[in-house]
Amino acid sequence: MVASLQSRANFERQLGYTRVNQTLRGIFAVAGWRQAVERGIVQALDLTTVLAEDVHRTELNLDFTGSILVSDAAALEIASGLPPKLESLGISCRWCTEISHDFLIQLAPALPAALTRLSLSFGFAAKKIAAEGLLALSRHLPRTAPR
Repeated sequence: MVASLQSRANFERQLGYTRVNQTLRGIFAVAGWRQAVERGIVQALDLTTVLAEDVHRTELNLDFTGSILVSDAAALEIASGLPPKLESLGISCRWCTEISHDFLIQLAPALPAALTRLSLSFGFAAKKIAAEGLLALSRHLPRTAPR
């Protein structure tokens, strides 16, 4: 009986450590995401896996404002790392001239079912975003998201 209680306590303690580890790793992944994108090392650092494993994350904001190195390919990396319980997603690509409607087309299918808030800011990059990108996005919005 005592051994069973100790085993359960160790298991619960391990779960706590795992959650803290996932959360901390996720915080650092988000903090370094822009630099990793600009250096082309998101995959080398495995940031998409780290972020996806932050399973308790409900909010994600990525700011690429002014980066001329952020392109449509960044959407695939972001999409691969979206945590499953994400309720709020904000991505700012203002002044990112290499973004087009393909960014939205690649991001849209990966939007988590729990998402209730989506904020995308493109500024001057919006010149390259055509109706097909917005249409893809609207088709993939989770039912929980306001339309």
